[in-house]
Amino acid sequence: MKHIYLIIDRANTEDYGIGTYIRQIKQCLKVSPLLSVTIVESDDSIDEVTESQTNGFNHLRFPLHYKALYHKAEDYYMAVAYKLCSTICENDMNIFCFNYLQQYALAAKIKELSPRSVIWVTVHFVNWMFALKGNIGKMHTILNEHYQENSFVLKDYMDSGKMLRLANRVIFLSAYTQKVLSQEYELNKHDSVVIPNGMEDNGVMLNKRQKERAKKSLGLPKHEKIILYAGRLTEGKGLSYLIKAFRMLLKNNPGCHLIIAGDGDLSKYLYESRYSSKITFVGKLPHKELYLLYQIADIGVLPSLMEQCSYTVIEMLMFGLPIIGTTTPGISEMIEDGVHGYKVKIRKRIDGTPFLKETEIVNALLNILACGQKERMAKNCRERYEKRYRLAYMRDRINLLL
Repeated sequence: MKHIYLIIDRANTEDYGIGTYIRQIKQCLKVSPLLSVTIVESDDSIDEVTESQTNGFNHLRFPLHYKALYHKAEDYYMAVAYKLCSTICENDMNIFCFNYLQQYALAAKIKELSPRSVIWVTVHFVNWMFALKGNIGKMHTILNEHYQENSFVLKDYMDSGKMLRLANRVIFLSAYTQKVLSQEYELNKHDSVVIPNGMEDNGVMLNKRQKERAKKSLGLPKHEKIILYAGRLTEGKGLSYLIKAFRMLLKNNPGCHLIIAGDGDLSKYLYESRYSSKITFVGKLPHKELYLLYQIADIGVLPSLMEQCSYTVIEMLMFGLPIIGTTTPGISEMIEDGVHGYKVKIRKRIDGTPFLKETEIVNALLNILACGQKERMAKNCRERYEKRYRLAYMRDRINLLL
């Protein structure tokens, strides 16, 4: 008998696509007489430990605000570990699947209390890499000179290494992240695997008349070209570059409209978009409404400075939407330049800070809008999804590990 424990933190599940990942992986893990799945969740909406069962999945929820009763997070995780280990059968295979590198204290305590248990870690994001915008050289400088002002970055670097070395299996979402972190922490390559994110197919295409009706229902002129951004409104997503590029595009192409879907630092980007009736912010949308935008859009743009295996890109591929991305390794592995869209080159300033040229975003937009490539790229995008990012592909790779 195999028992899988999916460790999640409700307060952070929507960060970095972890919530979507959990929903998809639950569909990959088919519960059977030989496999039991328990969702272990830290939840700030409950007052006591609760156990339940839904759709064949066991649920074990811990009150997150109980952390306040402990002097350190390690003490909280110790209490969680004792509860978890009291429920397992040592004669079975128990696999604890972590989604946060910051939970080393919990993983280490589980391993101490139950040495035969197996620890899996899926790397969705690496805080110190995001904080330094992917500048590995700067991390080495901090390590060599022990900069005190970077104590958070230094601690996260150390904690991430401890978690990765503890794991019996590390699941990376991109080959680049696997290569960088394996070299950085001297990980055994046989203990890691690359399994890209997968997604259940919801890609329903609309014909020309259906698109026109959908646009009309949203108050959009039927002849306007829709450029869509979907994601968090943060600096690392490169949204400022897109807004500036779109303003430049409008000077000679007024029949375009930029729709921005997502939440975050709204005031900053509203200010950058001031006085433009061609830029619409719609906030974070439920899937049904977001999927309608994918159906009517002409181009999807994700100008991220750092990305792993983006669910936004997968959704765009799924709906056959030509993509303008960047050369950040995660996106580069997902789309081919000139085949599924275009990749804008990420450049580096003297201090190593990454940036994009707005003119190159404009040129990429024009290449798709003006050169009649949209239909060809749309077909290629849909084929890319079907071959690499369908949920069945992810399910097959996960099941090979069990």
